[in-house]
Amino acid sequence: MWMWWLVACVSLPEQQAEYLRGAYFNWNGFNHRVSAVQFAANEGQAEMVVIGGTSTTLTPADLDDGCDPGICLEFPFIDNSVARLGWGRLTSDTVALGTGSVEFDVPRAGASSTLDIELDGVPGGEVTAILTGFGLNTDRPLAGEAACYRPEYGWHPRRIALSIDDVTVSGKTATVAVRAAFEAGATFEAERVCIDEVFERAVAAMRLDVLVLAGVDVVTAQTITAAADYPFGDQVNPKPQEEAEPTPLSNVAPVNGWQSVDFAFDAGDGRGAYLRSFGFEITEAGAAGIATNFSPGTQLSGMSYTFEGTVLAIEADGAVQTGTVAVEELPAELDGDDNPEVQTFPL
Repeated sequence: MWMWWLVACVSLPEQQAEYLRGAYFNWNGFNHRVSAVQFAANEGQAEMVVIGGTSTTLTPADLDDGCDPGICLEFPFIDNSVARLGWGRLTSDTVALGTGSVEFDVPRAGASSTLDIELDGVPGGEVTAILTGFGLNTDRPLAGEAACYRPEYGWHPRRIALSIDDVTVSGKTATVAVRAAFEAGATFEAERVCIDEVFERAVAAMRLDVLVLAGVDVVTAQTITAAADYPFGDQVNPKPQEEAEPTPLSNVAPVNGWQSVDFAFDAGDGRGAYLRSFGFEITEAGAAGIATNFSPGTQLSGMSYTFEGTVLAIEADGAVQTGTVAVEELPAELDGDDNPEVQTFPL
């Protein structure tokens, strides 16, 4: 996943780059599908998007002629979320830093891609890469022929995964291999039969933002796991669910960032998850992958989940800053073309 790259001493200008330590949201009112999620630390700004379908954006159902609104029912409502973005910033004149992004369509079987990132030089030492951000958007045509359900309204996930798989260097170009997975599940709800007819053909556009670090001293990897089982309870007044506790980090280095995250959700019988909270974070207490689904008045099922992620501890010369952008009311808004509205905040 990282590599030794031994070359002659390279003179570098001072460089600065940011990376993602945490991404988390919790809907204020209810649980929801997932339509669009984006968290990125980018040039001094936190970028955030959290959209959970028409029940968060007050969007009326827009169905084609011949589609039955009784089995393609939408519940227009406004719901905003609490959101947090944890970030880090490395400033160095001995480590070569390069950033890049790649977006690709991910069907049920998953998909992979590569991106090339140019570096000012390649000092002796190790080369590695961590996430600076990610995005997920369900506004993609179904695999196969079209159907009544509009994918931009979101899906009930059974798996969400992102991974940086490999970094190779040729000259001053770092090539990063990445992989992503998105799988949707059924609802088993009479009002949403049109979802259950097509969920296996769901496709998501997934984006990975990557920081390459060349010339670092030591890189160690730690696997972080989490799991919870939230059985179906009282629908009208369910008890809030306790989120997973952080796992202490075995190595706290100047730079601690995510190499991979992988969530698997199981609500029983192939049902997809309505999510109330979701995220992965590195804090002073450790690292965690978090998900819940409790929702007063709309608690339609239980949910269990497992999480496995990889945190890299990177020993690198330079100055490191860390912080968190916390938003109590992140609006779930669409622009004039019904695309997710990116909310930005200074780091």
